[in-house]
Amino acid sequence: MGLEEHPGYFGMTSRGVMAIHADWPAYPLEHGWETAVVTLGSFPQQTEFEVVDDIDQCALLLAPRYGRYGNPYDERSYHCAIWHEGLVDAHERGLVAGVQPLTRREHEKRRRDQLRQHLLGLDQRGSLPRHDCDVLDRLGEMVDGQWVPVSLPLLETYDDYVDPNDEPRDWLGVVPGHMISLTDDGWNALDAIWAKGLEIPQRAQARIQPLIDSGMYDTAVRELGVIIESRIRSLTGSAEYGIRLVDGFFQGSATQSLLNTGAKILRSELRTAFKFVRNEFAHNVIDLPRPRAMSLIGRMCHALAELEEFGNGSDDAA
Repeated sequence: MGLEEHPGYFGMTSRGVMAIHADWPAYPLEHGWETAVVTLGSFPQQTEFEVVDDIDQCALLLAPRYGRYGNPYDERSYHCAIWHEGLVDAHERGLVAGVQPLTRREHEKRRRDQLRQHLLGLDQRGSLPRHDCDVLDRLGEMVDGQWVPVSLPLLETYDDYVDPNDEPRDWLGVVPGHMISLTDDGWNALDAIWAKGLEIPQRAQARIQPLIDSGMYDTAVRELGVIIESRIRSLTGSAEYGIRLVDGFFQGSATQSLLNTGAKILRSELRTAFKFVRNEFAHNVIDLPRPRAMSLIGRMCHALAELEEFGNGSDDAA
């Protein structure tokens, strides 16, 4: 399999060509603390996230409040993915709660402790033969029908610095007994990020700008949802609506031209926009203070812009 065929291949990012060794239901949009805040802020306030996987300094997060299934990777759940550095930086700015920055060695030790607890759980159910040694010393794999032991590197090999006090704490940990969430300052920062970066796509300008100018913010959000929905229907020919329309979009042939990561990033963007924004405003009149309104409008404009970028490529290809 070539690098470009790997499910975790991103192609060119702001940090160069990137790939991670993971086939996940969601991938990170970009690097940086602002992306971490925007990603967590794609869900409603008070949403808490748990880390369900952690590979190549990137974490897959699950919002269990919106569905938990037997498989933590089930695509019916609501996931997001964020790079360690973004979450740690956002935490140090007071924007994210539940994060505990770790050194590389501390992160590896915690990972092994979690693996040990998992294996001990299998022991207690009688799924593994009992031994007096550390359960991690019994790791191995089957190769050509033979059991081959696998030895983990010594933890000392994860010390990258001569002076441990100089080693950066840029690996993600979670405070024991807590989950990851945006703080109040994080939500304020989110509003500022979206307001600063607001760009109304050309397709929506004639409809949305007059609504903003007249202070009809909830109508602007509602109209953006309609425009996004209409655009997906034009790309698919589907008569569905809401989340069923989004899910059908990614189950059909319309998105086959996207990289696996690109399709899943767009899918996450549209699913959260529909479930947490479009659905709320589609049937309700809501008075919004301007900062929150501009944030929601910016959020929906970004979703539309991402869809437009894909749609324009599809139109060109056709």
